[in-house]
Amino acid sequence: MTTTSLIARIVHEAQGGTRHILRSDLTDRHRRLVLRGLDHDDEWTFALAQGHRFWRLEHISTRHGIASVPRTLGKRLSARLNNLYDQPRVR
Repeated sequence: MTTTSLIARIVHEAQGGTRHILRSDLTDRHRRLVLRGLDHDDEWTFALAQGHRFWRLEHISTRHGIASVPRTLGKRLSARLNNLYDQPRVR
């Protein structure tokens, strides 16, 4: 399975409520969203820099360490992440 298809599956499950949104932050320079991966211990960190339109996969944290896999996402996945980020959440 490619990285893009893994991201699409994780985002789809997060939109359906079956995958947990672990954190969402807003700083002065970017938005950050952390989603639980397919393996329960994995955390996928996405960021959207201020002034940019497309989200970026920053890194994947696993129980074995951190894999830095910077990758800019396409228009559709970025739109889905925008929707996830803007969803009201119970904290």
